[in-house]
Amino acid sequence: MRHRIDLNTIRFLNTAFLAAVLSLQSCDEKPPVNVEDLLPVAGTRLAVLCDEGNFQWGNADITVYDTDRQSVIENAFSRSNNNPLGDVCQSASYFSTKLFLVINNSQKIEIVSPSDFKKQQTINGFHSPRYITWVNAGKGYVSEYYANSIKVINPIEGRITEDIKCPGWHDEMIFTRGKLYITSINRDKLYVLNEQTNELIDSIPLSYGSNSLALDANDKLWVLCTGDAGKGTDAQLYRIHTGYDTVERIIQLHKPTATRLCTNTSRTQLFWISGDIYSLQAIDESAVPIPFISASGRQFYGLNYNPFTDELWATDAIDYTQRSVVYRYRIDGAAIGQFRSGINTGNMVFYAR
Repeated sequence: MRHRIDLNTIRFLNTAFLAAVLSLQSCDEKPPVNVEDLLPVAGTRLAVLCDEGNFQWGNADITVYDTDRQSVIENAFSRSNNNPLGDVCQSASYFSTKLFLVINNSQKIEIVSPSDFKKQQTINGFHSPRYITWVNAGKGYVSEYYANSIKVINPIEGRITEDIKCPGWHDEMIFTRGKLYITSINRDKLYVLNEQTNELIDSIPLSYGSNSLALDANDKLWVLCTGDAGKGTDAQLYRIHTGYDTVERIIQLHKPTATRLCTNTSRTQLFWISGDIYSLQAIDESAVPIPFISASGRQFYGLNYNPFTDELWATDAIDYTQRSVVYRYRIDGAAIGQFRSGINTGNMVFYAR
């Protein structure tokens, strides 16, 4: 026999469920805001979060967090420009008073105002851009997905100036000691490029899938490799001496994946995602990786350190189709707040205007 539930009962259950969900959310979470009230952004210390959106849906955008006013602005680009940003906002970079948004599947970089996020210029001609690393006011490098090359851009002229052949799919890069270090997602090498000549000068053998890197307080380069599940290779963490381009230390992580390597402000502590968030004291030779923040069922997706507030920020993609949650943690791992952002929030950049 089929049981009937009346409409009032359904409404009560829905209301109770909504109240329970809302009670779990931090008081830091902001309600929808009026863009006319908050753009241009009044604060000077900002976080721009790249909401990748869904591949081929064209629903990428950025969420802006104003540290001074503790306000959140979702869809800041589309609100300010009355146009969509594009397909997959992979990363952002603040440089020379401009904000650069790398739109992966739209094959472009949008240059926007860092206060009202209005579009100023577009750099086209990419295959599938990923990340930007700057050398000086007139030169930056852009990594590409399966283009077998690194692009050189002039941010002043807003154009690509050179295409450097480099095998594979490349992600994060770091420039130090006159050299550009280039990760390679589908290779077992870290590539080294001479900035003066724009030529590859070395390839350092590593485990498969280098994806992110960071410099510690001793200017040693740490490189995170995700490994290769198909070949039974776990993730590994490497430390490289940038004077000699030699591997000094290898740490087996015993995890099937590892991404989003970053450091605290003093560059003494490393953080990354391997399901849970892990940490390592970077300048302690005897230190080993330790669990730092448990995922507890969450899908940690983005990770970075906010230097203005000394907080570690982690994003939860949930089911990769709904709005992400951004969690804020103290340096000791204590949770201090959370707020909502857009879909698949990954890369985060912090800057002071």
